[in-house]
Amino acid sequence: MSLGRRGFRTGSKMKIIMACTKAAALVLFCFLFAAGCTPADSHPEAAPIPFTIVASNVDLATVALAAGDNAATPTQAEAIVAIKFSPNGTAAFTDFVRSHTNLPVNILVDQYTNGVMFRGEFTNWLQGFDFHCASSNEAQRVAEILNKK
Repeated sequence: MSLGRRGFRTGSKMKIIMACTKAAALVLFCFLFAAGCTPADSHPEAAPIPFTIVASNVDLATVALAAGDNAATPTQAEAIVAIKFSPNGTAAFTDFVRSHTNLPVNILVDQYTNGVMFRGEFTNWLQGFDFHCASSNEAQRVAEILNKK
């Protein structure tokens, strides 16, 4: 057998190897191209967007203890502040939720924070929000802040 221009044997085995190498390179190129063109998750590393609830946008805030709502600790009661918005608060909160669906959001009341993500479409007015707290004492403080007029 003779050597070709690049020092390879010009036999049929070498032609098969070269064809397979080209095919593998083409497949790899197509895979990398497709991976580069695939859209990433919607904002996977986006910082949470804040929304502050203030007393002037709240008609009433009440404390409730819900037992068994948390799957991680089903026997532990969870402290929740049920917030009922005023008409202005309803409009502001609804607009915020509609424009920030499927994004991480921080709902803020003074120094207290609830990290949530609103999923789906919101066609109705959102007149309330359940603010989850770490304890009943914290829930009471949040309710007091929101009920100040």
